[in-house]
Amino acid sequence: MLNDTIADASSQLLPTHIGANVWIGERQISQILSLEIKQVHAGHNTLQLRFFHDQVQDEGTLMFNGAEQMLGQVAEVIIDDRNKTGKELKNIFIVTRVSFDHNAMNEGIIILEAAAPTIVLDGAPHYESFYQSSLSNIAKTVCRPLDKVKSKVNAQPTVDGSISYVCRYGESSWNFLKRLSAETGQWLYFSGSELVFGQAGSTQSSDLVYGQNCYKLAMSMQARPVQSGYFDYNAPDNEGLSQAANSETDMADSDRGFAFGKAKNIYGEESYTHPAALPADAQLLSHIGKGKANTVAADLYAISGESTIKNAPLR
Repeated sequence: MLNDTIADASSQLLPTHIGANVWIGERQISQILSLEIKQVHAGHNTLQLRFFHDQVQDEGTLMFNGAEQMLGQVAEVIIDDRNKTGKELKNIFIVTRVSFDHNAMNEGIIILEAAAPTIVLDGAPHYESFYQSSLSNIAKTVCRPLDKVKSKVNAQPTVDGSISYVCRYGESSWNFLKRLSAETGQWLYFSGSELVFGQAGSTQSSDLVYGQNCYKLAMSMQARPVQSGYFDYNAPDNEGLSQAANSETDMADSDRGFAFGKAKNIYGEESYTHPAALPADAQLLSHIGKGKANTVAADLYAISGESTIKNAPLR
């Protein structure tokens, strides 16, 4: 315990160096000119990597002569704090584009672009029906292609029980998941190693200290229209259904909760809509209402920053 305390204290005194170890297939890229990762909700994370071409093919080559073999390979990027061995963030991508750039008489720079493994779900349209199935089972079924690219789905939806019927109609697996996510208020994003569908995962984070390992920091709060609620009609029981989507959230005492309250005051008119993709069910509608409130509130407050990456030998 004492050693851990001393290690934590000493790490605060040392300059913080954010490092990145990159593999393309079985090949490690040791000297990186630039690395940019973008993570988005309900979209595909992207990677852009720049490095001199002699790390993947013979020096002096003015054409593709080995670098093209990286197209379609799995790229793994591990970002860590060089002073804290326990904090590593793993990111997996599939290389979708390889460019060879010559400029200012240099030997040539490889520009590699890649997307998260979720891109394999964004293929051709298809038709598929699910009867008396849970959201978790639906997500796991349509995400089976992720197994081929060293990834998986973490499906923990906030909607309990089975859905009587839902149909994937002429759309890709990804667009089907996006539609279900939007209708039921589920998180949908790639954490770096797995696709999260449902409750936001508690992934390990890295400390960003402005002026130490973070040189640009921005925070924003905004007010956007808030959906009042949902309505539906249960025909067999001749029952009208309604559920608020602007009252109960899991972040009431946070900055996001504050912004959510302000947005409700600004956009105060009633606005009800119908979850067209799902069957009428009172319990399902209740989960949808709360899930929608949480996802809207989470989008009203954002923090962004930029850090420098200092390469070091792999430990």
